Amino acid sequence: DAIKHIPSILSNNTNLQELNLSGNNLQFSHIASALHNTKTLVHLDISNTHVTNEGIIELESVLSNSKMLKVLNLKEMNLQPTHIVMMTEALEVVSSLTVLNISNNNVGDGDSANSVANLLSHNTQLQEVYLSSTNLQFEGAAKITNVLKTISTLKVFDISNNKLDDEAAECIANVIMNTKLEKLYLGGNDVVNVTITTKLREVTTLKALDISSNNISDEAMKDVPIILSKNAKLQDLSISGIQFTDYMELFNAIPIRIRCLNISNSPLPNKGLCALTASLCNFAELESVCLQNTKLQPAYIIMLADALQHLSNLRVFNISSNDISYCTPIHCTNAYKNIASILYHNIYLQEVYLCGVNLHAASITVIANALRNVTLTVLDISNNNISDEAACSIGGVISKSKLQKLYVSKASLQTKGALTVARALKGTSTLRVLDVSKNSKFSDEVANEFAAVLSHNTRLQQVYLGGNNLETESVTALMDALHNTSDLNLLDISVSNISDEAVDSIVAVLSRNFKLQELYLNQTELQTKDAITIAEALKSITSLKVLNISSNPIDYKAASHIASVLSSNPQLQHVNLSHLNLQAIGAIKVFKGLKSTEFLTTLNVSFNNITYDTSMATDSMASVIKHNVGLRRLYLGGNVLKESCVVTISRALINISVLTVFDISNSLIDRQAADRIAAVLSKSTKLKELYLSQTNLQTDGAVIVAKALRGNTTLTVIDFSNNKIDDKAADDIANVLLQSTALEEFYINGNNLHALGASKLTRALRTGTLTTLDISKNYIGDEASNDIKSVLTQSVLQKLYLGNNNLRNALGAIWVELDVSTLREFDISENNIDNNAAVNIETILTRNTTLQKLHLNGNNLQAPGAIAIARGLQNNSTLTVFNISQNLISDEAASDIADVLSHNTELEELYLDKNNLHAEGAKVILKALLKTVTLKILDISHNKIGVEAASYIAEVLSVNTKLQTVCLCNNDLQTDGAIEIAAALQKSLDLKVLDLSCNNIGIKAANHIAAVLSKSYKLQQLYLGGNNLESESTIILTSALPKVTSLTVFDYCNLRNDLNEKATSNIASILSKNTALQEIYLAKVKATSSIMRALQNINTLTVFSVVSITISCRDIAMIVSKNPKLQEVSIIDCALRAENVINILKKLKNVSSLAALNLSHNNIGHEAAATLSSVIWFNPELSKLSLGENNLDSESIGTITKNLQNISTLTVFDISYNNIVEDIAINIAAVLSVNTKMQELYLGGTNLRTKGLAKIKEALKDTTSLVVLDISENCFDNKAVENITAILSRNTKLRKLYITGNNLSAASIKAIGNALEVCSSMTVLAVANNNLSNEEMQSFAEYCKSYHPHLNTAYLKDDPCQDVTKSLHHYLQLHFQD
Repeated sequence: DAIKHIPSILSNNTNLQELNLSGNNLQFSHIASALHNTKTLVHLDISNTHVTNEGIIELESVLSNSKMLKVLNLKEMNLQPTHIVMMTEALEVVSSLTVLNISNNNVGDGDSANSVANLLSHNTQLQEVYLSSTNLQFEGAAKITNVLKTISTLKVFDISNNKLDDEAAECIANVIMNTKLEKLYLGGNDVVNVTITTKLREVTTLKALDISSNNISDEAMKDVPIILSKNAKLQDLSISGIQFTDYMELFNAIPIRIRCLNISNSPLPNKGLCALTASLCNFAELESVCLQNTKLQPAYIIMLADALQHLSNLRVFNISSNDISYCTPIHCTNAYKNIASILYHNIYLQEVYLCGVNLHAASITVIANALRNVTLTVLDISNNNISDEAACSIGGVISKSKLQKLYVSKASLQTKGALTVARALKGTSTLRVLDVSKNSKFSDEVANEFAAVLSHNTRLQQVYLGGNNLETESVTALMDALHNTSDLNLLDISVSNISDEAVDSIVAVLSRNFKLQELYLNQTELQTKDAITIAEALKSITSLKVLNISSNPIDYKAASHIASVLSSNPQLQHVNLSHLNLQAIGAIKVFKGLKSTEFLTTLNVSFNNITYDTSMATDSMASVIKHNVGLRRLYLGGNVLKESCVVTISRALINISVLTVFDISNSLIDRQAADRIAAVLSKSTKLKELYLSQTNLQTDGAVIVAKALRGNTTLTVIDFSNNKIDDKAADDIANVLLQSTALEEFYINGNNLHALGASKLTRALRTGTLTTLDISKNYIGDEASNDIKSVLTQSVLQKLYLGNNNLRNALGAIWVELDVSTLREFDISENNIDNNAAVNIETILTRNTTLQKLHLNGNNLQAPGAIAIARGLQNNSTLTVFNISQNLISDEAASDIADVLSHNTELEELYLDKNNLHAEGAKVILKALLKTVTLKILDISHNKIGVEAASYIAEVLSVNTKLQTVCLCNNDLQTDGAIEIAAALQKSLDLKVLDLSCNNIGIKAANHIAAVLSKSYKLQQLYLGGNNLESESTIILTSALPKVTSLTVFDYCNLRNDLNEKATSNIASILSKNTALQEIYLAKVKATSSIMRALQNINTLTVFSVVSITISCRDIAMIVSKNPKLQEVSIIDCALRAENVINILKKLKNVSSLAALNLSHNNIGHEAAATLSSVIWFNPELSKLSLGENNLDSESIGTITKNLQNISTLTVFDISYNNIVEDIAINIAAVLSVNTKMQELYLGGTNLRTKGLAKIKEALKDTTSLVVLDISENCFDNKAVENITAILSRNTKLRKLYITGNNLSAASIKAIGNALEVCSSMTVLAVANNNLSNEEMQSFAEYCKSYHPHLNTAYLKDDPCQDVTKSLHHYLQLHFQD
């Protein structure tokens, strides 16, 4: 309403000389016409207002009439180059300017820079020129400074935060030399070198100097103390982000009249800290001191406080990011008291920054008391642990202040604390910035309180609400509260749940805030249609610099709308579109939208399914990269870019030298691509983060990359994981580690490192900065354990991953004395830790009471080991992730595990699958979980819980309404149990994964499950296979899914009933709506043509599995050809013949990411062997190959195994029940000898005989990882027992052994039983159809049960099926028992 009166005021005052409309909620076009008759303007300030194209024309008219203008402030108006040209042309009549401010606009290097230079040349009396953040580079800076060097009246020159480097130094030096500067701002460039410092040594008039965040050479650094000593009137000094060599000389040179001192982001050595505290004693007029991130320790904080005791005029105090969390309790207490003392004596304080200084309840109370007489305008207490009690103390400070900026992000605010802060703000109407992001989940009550705060603060500019898991209703309330706010330049509502109603409210906010610069909508469950709606609202905004809509179920259909937003915002600097489903077609549109952008510093399009064969998308991307030479962070991971695409991108990057983050993981890198990447890395000497995970680098590529990194000393993150790197690359990688003295995270997991290589790498990790180390999934063994231990003693590790390394003994006695108190995440999974080693782990865990994530899965703990682990965790109440799955802990350990869960009530993820839990044990654990309401993932699948415990599961589900993943597979829940569970899941609207497979669920449960599915709009993975669901059930269930469009996994592999055409049609309809599907599992489906048509529109599949369906070979071939990222293909019992399989296999040659191939029960014969062998050749990462019952002869097996000998990654190998002769055993043995991590081996019915088994035994001498072994129906004699027992003795993790039908005597079977005593996890031992009488079998069963309490004795006596050699049922029993 007030804006309406401004034009009439202006039109009535035609002699107006000074007009200041800065920062108002108006468009200049509204008032420009009222100024047409005003020709006397001397001072015009319209900074931070919104100007449309129409307004620019109006403003041009006003300026052309203002011939007497002296001061012009156009800062932060989102002016583009064309606007700048229009403004400066209108100002040609002006020659009296003394102040010109066009900071925070887009000037650039072209015609607009020329026009600015021309304007300056007409105004020779200029005193102040502000060009900060105007996207100037060398050419533009040269044009402007060439004019400014002739203006001798210049006193203030601000050219900070541009993209200037050494090339521009001479131009700026000329300005310094020819003027009498009083204030010079050069921060945020890389321009300060000896050329500039030499000229500055001649200046004695400086009052303000900013050279922060410049890459200053040692030679130029020596000039800085001389410059300071010659400028006695210096009052404002900013040297942040610079590491000086002689701090004593520097601080002694600072004039004693200094008022503002900023040395943040400069880690000070001990001598530097001593010099600083000594100098501070002399600075009597100090008003602002910024020491953020200077590595202050408690002792130095005490010294600092003593040095500042004489001050009482401080206005700004900043010691953020000086972590003192690892100090003694005495020092910490004293340090906080001394901080409080500083605050208490400075009652004029306006801004206090205490972010990330490890504040706790007691220290916050002390500090809050010290601030009780202070009226703050800025308070930052983010990244601290603020309890409810501490929130009350802070609330007292807030309620007494006139805050403009409040930061309480990452402060662990719970509901009560959040309510306290919100209510303390109710009387405040002066807020410009409110940051309450990344706390715990905000309830509707908390959201409503903060909504009241927002509604009272209509001048808000930045609102951070992200990371609080806001529900739709809360988002709507908060956005509606912003209905009178139109000054927003930043809005963050990330990690929330946004649906249609909330989208409308967001659009309303966007439509009113034309000056928006940053928008964060990542992880908000935005659907494609919602993204399109928001993009349409954003088209009227042209000021965006940051756009983040990552990790949402948005597909390529929204790409053109997103591209339109990008093209409308040429000043974009940060664009994050990762984890969408843009695909190649969408990526091309997005990159075209970015073609006019030249100021990108961050581009993230990772995980967008930009398929590896799409060169057009890569070319478009390369074009964007070339035009953005200031690009610092580039994320392309997860797109499976092929080698030629990597080369194209690397060529585009060759002229960029400022790269700090480079992520090209999950791409394919050959020798040529590695060379190109190396060329980029050798020029990127400031690189901080490098991600090359899963790029097929192998050893040679790793060596090339490591050598290119020799000149880099700034790396903080290195990721070489999953690349087949062996010990030969260790020396070169170790050299990189030795020089990376700031390294924080190192990932070398999933490679082929052995003890020697691991030792070399860990010896090189002698930096004290390391916080994360992942060396899991290698072949390290106990030998390297001392070197790993040494890393732990020298680093403050927070995350340590050692899983799957056979470190059984290393995790024992030698680590017991280790201090692991800093660990937050600990992974020792799959290391065969038995009961004895568990006692040592218990000791380690006892020393860490703040562990948050613990992974113990896949070990051999059993009940005694689990009880020991529980004892080690008895003092821990901070667990958020607890994984003890696959340990057969049984009901015996249930009460101990329940005790752990009862005092870890903030648990978010719990994994208890495959633990042989029965109903009673499950009940005990589930009762303990009733105290927890924070669960997001619950996995208790593959146990023996039964319908009896279903009600207990339902209770847990009903109190944990934010569950995202529920896995209850294979628990014999039956129909009644499924009904109870479905009823409890009605409130779980966040479900993303639901696994009810293999539970014998029938039609009566269908309606209840359908009711859950109808509300689960976010569902991504649905597993209903292995149940008794026929056509009618299928129709009911699939009819509940029409609104679900985000499915990535669909498992409906139900083998008991054939599905009719209606059911099939419904499945096809679901598939057609879920175009981002990644995994599909189907069985016994009729009329498959509709399903195949739906699947042909999907190109994101990684798993394609069909069992017992009649399917067209042409359809399968088409699906394979359209899904180049396939990792698993299973076509079982589909009546394929050789010619059909050959056509499919030819298409599979184009897939190089295949990890699993299953063609069992298809009778493909020997004709397809050669083609199959070539597929194996093209897929060196193959880990599972199943070819059982396919009528393959010995020649076929010979052809196939020839290429398999070049693969060392096999974990599953099945050639059972084929027509093989004994002599082919030597070929099979050759495969087994190079695949020493074999887990499942199926050689049943292969006519091995005793002689062939001897070769197999010898080939398996280095294999200790077998879990399943099937050597049934092989015509062994009793002499084979020695070979069988030798295999068993080395494979102590064995769970299933099938030796049926081998004519073995009772003595031989007993010898095998003796050998199995070391295999404490046995669940299946099938010995039927051997030479045992009923009495001998009964005696053997009793003997086995004494050693193997989890054994299913039914398999001892009965053959799994009547016709072992020709039964699909037998095959499924073997492969899908779990």
